[in-house]
Amino acid sequence: MLKVLIADDEPRVAMLVKQLIHWQEQGLECVGLFQDGQSALDAIRQLHPDIVITDIRMPVLSGLELIEKTLESEPQVRFVVISGYRYFEYAQRAIKYGVQDYLLKPIDEEELNRVLGKICAEKADQQSRQEHLTRMENSFRNSRRLLDREILQQLLSGGITDVGTLNQDYGTGFLEGCYQALVVKVDRATDTEPHADAERLLMDKLRARIEKTLQGQHFLCCVQEGMRFMLLFNYAPQERETQSQVLRRLVEDCRNYAENYHCYRICMGSSEESRDFSQCARLLKMAEHTMLRKLFEGYGMRLKPLPGEEDARPLEELWRTQEAALANSMDSMQGEAVSARVRLLFENARERRLAAWLYFALVERITEVFAKWAASRSLTLTAGWREHTQERCENCQSVTTLCRCVCEAMEGELQTLHEQQLRQEDRPIRVAMEYVQKHYAEHITLEDVAAMSGFNPTYFSDVFKRKSGKNFSDYLTEVRMAAAKEMLRNTRKTVYEVAEAAGYKDAKYFSQQFARYAGMKPTEYRKLYY
Repeated sequence: MLKVLIADDEPRVAMLVKQLIHWQEQGLECVGLFQDGQSALDAIRQLHPDIVITDIRMPVLSGLELIEKTLESEPQVRFVVISGYRYFEYAQRAIKYGVQDYLLKPIDEEELNRVLGKICAEKADQQSRQEHLTRMENSFRNSRRLLDREILQQLLSGGITDVGTLNQDYGTGFLEGCYQALVVKVDRATDTEPHADAERLLMDKLRARIEKTLQGQHFLCCVQEGMRFMLLFNYAPQERETQSQVLRRLVEDCRNYAENYHCYRICMGSSEESRDFSQCARLLKMAEHTMLRKLFEGYGMRLKPLPGEEDARPLEELWRTQEAALANSMDSMQGEAVSARVRLLFENARERRLAAWLYFALVERITEVFAKWAASRSLTLTAGWREHTQERCENCQSVTTLCRCVCEAMEGELQTLHEQQLRQEDRPIRVAMEYVQKHYAEHITLEDVAAMSGFNPTYFSDVFKRKSGKNFSDYLTEVRMAAAKEMLRNTRKTVYEVAEAAGYKDAKYFSQQFARYAGMKPTEYRKLYY
């Protein structure tokens, strides 16, 4: 609904105008009646009406002065001027201020509503055109962003290696010159739960801020997973100083923006400069690795690459000596044992002075070994556990918190896997017991029942004793003896027949086992009931 304000020094005229307007039909609402220009101006600045109907002659401020002062701060307001015949020259002056609509007294109802209807239609058309323009701008911006993302992914994967192909396939207009990469990452405090909507809004606003700061620069920008921006700059050699100033301004702008969010911090890493376009993939990875030096140097600054930082050999040497021990520590399924081994890994990494990005590579290898170990035990990691752990680790602000984050994640998942293993072990043991109870009269061996349960005999025997509190052979004997007792009590079968029905082919051996189990011979046990 459009808002209408009426200003006339004669209250009855103002009321008449209000009564003549077809409010509901026109989609209008009245926000007030005012009898002098100054009070009307104050109301306009507070209420922001869309249409003002004003008389020419009013005390304090005239209608013309009201129009002039309003349009200085509220240029979107449309004025309808009401004038008597003798003041028609004032209406003509109002036209000079851009006022297109004026009415002569006495006011005609039909003419008044026709003018208001025309203004409403123009306002609706203006709004429609503005919305269309906004959609076009958003569409263009989104298309540009999608294009930038596609280009950067192609660069990282090696799909584009020369600037000519880039310009031909994507129309970017990149020039032969200098190239430099920058990664901007937003870290969430590790003790803060993620909020997808809030973080999406944060990233949208930060992106708009980055694009505004870099307006006029030649760059590609895309949002990557983990709340990070990846940028690639292209500039002429003589523009190096300008590029440095742009980066300083961007760093300061991002830092100032981050101060509005106490749970989030911004870290930035840049690559070295190269004049070889084919090196862009390396530059992008270098900027990512440099940014991760936040573990050592903190936040709020642009970190620059260091000599030798890209060398991965220290990690390879460390991993060769520690991988097997890490995997073996998991067999106990004791969280503290695994954490001790992880802490030792990190301590060795410190001694070898690993680059910051290699600590994150180390975390990837640790979780990979953990996943393989779980699979070898027929255990299933919690859905998304590796991704969630990786995401939490990426937000860590120091080597100490990174190590603690890995240990906590693995200890928690080990507990879950242990419970899963217990459930997995319970079922085969129940199945084995049920099988014995139904087939005790048949020839049954530990090896056969273990194979049926999906375990090797030794492991099955250990699990069976742990779950039932007795050896498998003792349990089999217990079931057979219980069946024999029932037959001795309730049937006239001979001892030989009872032995055979209970799974014994040798009646003498059966009698010996029965006596050992029941404390008396089968014939003596039967006499207790007959």
